[in-house]
Amino acid sequence: MKLIACCNRFRYYRKGIAKSFLIMKMFSIFMLAFCLTAAAKSYSQKISLSLKNAPIARAFKEITSQTGFTFFYTESLLKKAKKITLTMTNVSLEDALKECFKDQILTFSIVNQLIVIKEKEALIELQQSHPIPTSTEVKGKVTDDKGQPLEGATILVKGTGR
Repeated sequence: MKLIACCNRFRYYRKGIAKSFLIMKMFSIFMLAFCLTAAAKSYSQKISLSLKNAPIARAFKEITSQTGFTFFYTESLLKKAKKITLTMTNVSLEDALKECFKDQILTFSIVNQLIVIKEKEALIELQQSHPIPTSTEVKGKVTDDKGQPLEGATILVKGTGR
């Protein structure tokens, strides 16, 4: 009789442990779901802008106040920028920035919570429109109109310093 009573006590003890583990598992699942939802909301921020013939710095201030992202630029870059006119409602940060920089000589890159503003490179645009093969080797001799070799002649690839 005492043996049976002792076993029953351990049975109830095991049920308590199993119930505690079940509660901890459920709590962990709910916490994971909550954290994933919170993270998804922070990356999918929506922006609404309405600017008419305004400097681009004003758009930066609006975006900073709505998203919390910080802009990194120099004042000399903003002096080169054109004024912008745009109206957007509930667009993503990436789309809003693309629209702001559409007809500008500036470009942007996003690093964590920082938006870096820089000037577009003309060489990159030139290479995109006229790709230059990098592994092509050119051999030859530079001569004058009589066929005599020219001393000190320099050959450059058009549009580059090569």
